[in-house]
Amino acid sequence: MPDEPIYQALARGWVRAGRTVPGRHDREWAELAGRRPWPASRRLPPGGG
Repeated sequence: MPDEPIYQALARGWVRAGRTVPGRHDREWAELAGRRPWPASRRLPPGGG
């Protein structure tokens, strides 16, 4: 089902403004979400150390 015209216009405005648009790839978010939460040197050993 195609997007409604109001959503298409809104999404185009968001893209022009450099904003995140639902359903489109966001390089910055993908990079941040793909990182480990802590640097390897700060991770606790198994059992909590």
